[in-house]
Amino acid sequence: MERQTSTPRHILVVEDDDRGRNAVRNTLKTRGYMVSSVPDAASMRALIDTETGIDAVVLDASHLGESGTSLAVYAKAHRLPVVMMSGTKSAMVFAEQHGLQLLRRPFRPKQLDAALSKVMGSGLYGRGAA
Repeated sequence: MERQTSTPRHILVVEDDDRGRNAVRNTLKTRGYMVSSVPDAASMRALIDTETGIDAVVLDASHLGESGTSLAVYAKAHRLPVVMMSGTKSAMVFAEQHGLQLLRRPFRPKQLDAALSKVMGSGLYGRGAA
């Protein structure tokens, strides 16, 4: 099912694995999102610092040259909703302790869409939140 909105939500995907990044990006595009994607922490920070139209961040919890947990905190500090992708116990614990949405790998496209809808619909940590 594709998302139908007048203005597509802009999602930033942060994943160091090319195949994984492309798969997530393509999944989100087919579901009606506008997507930017970057392979590492430095690129994520630079884009968040310069791009004001990002609605949420989907990030790999590991293997980014910096811990995914510190990147989640960075995005959250910029009032961006975060979905962390991981299968590790430490990422699960971190996400729970910090009120972050965790998407356990492997996941289906509808689970990714549901996780994004949940974090963006909550009004928590989003730029549109009052």
